[in-house]
Order: sequence, then structure tokens, then C-alpha cells
Amino acid sequence: MVVKKIIVLLMLFCINIYGQNNSDSVFILKDDNININVLQENVYNIHLNIKSIDTSFKFDTYNFQIISPGFETLSLDKFKKEIDVKHKKIYTYKDLSKLDPCDLHKFLSSNLIYLLDSENKVNYCWRMQYTGTSKDIITTTK
Repeated sequence: MVVKKIIVLLMLFCINIYGQNNSDSVFILKDDNININVLQENVYNIHLNIKSIDTSFKFDTYNFQIISPGFETLSLDKFKKEIDVKHKKIYTYKDLSKLDPCDLHKFLSSNLIYLLDSENKVNYCWRMQYTGTSKDIITTTK
């Protein structure tokens, strides 16, 4: 009985790893339309504001989180990962704003998302967790 449980747990673990490794990775290029602030000690909130097609609202805010490793607040520079962007799917604000809001939500929910930034011709990324969409909410860093 214990052996069966272990086998089932191993199968579930393998399915989870297989699914993550075969998911599409999406890289969102950081620009002025993306706001970053610290939510709590080691969590960064990322907000992407896109003009709403729903006339009841001015914009839709797509929310993400980046969690720094460890238990203390690290600046994003401390845990950025250098990456070669050749053969990567890179999306700009303009690309994402062309999508229907429901399609964009589904797209962000079903892919591994990374924030991409460039400095001195070197590309860096951070893994982000998409946390949902809000309407007409502005989050500031001050």
C-alpha cells in the first residue's frame, strides 16, 4: 500500500515537472507602462496598465508578483538572471494591448511569464506570477 502511494506521488510530481517544462515561456519587455513596487518584505508587485475596451473603465491593470529568494527584501538587481533572448517569445506593451482582455487574461494565466529588461546590451529576466486583472486601480510607488 505504501509503495502504491509513493508511485502515485512520483507520477504526480513527474506530470507537474513535465507540464512546467513544456509550457510556453513568455517574456514581457519592461517599459514605462509597467509599474513596480514592493508589496511586503520580499514580494514585488508588477502592474501593466492597458487602455480598456470597456467604455465603463479607463484601463485594465494586469497584476503580477515577483518573489525574491530568501526572507529579506533584495533589490531586483540582486536576483536578476542573465538570458539570451534569441529564439524567445518577447512581447511588448503594444503587442499585449492588441489582445482582447479575455484572451490576454487566458494567455497570461496559461504561460510561464518573465519580466525582461535590458542593460548595456545584456538581457535580464525575473520569473513573475500572474495574479489577475483589476479595473481602474492605479498603484503608485510613492
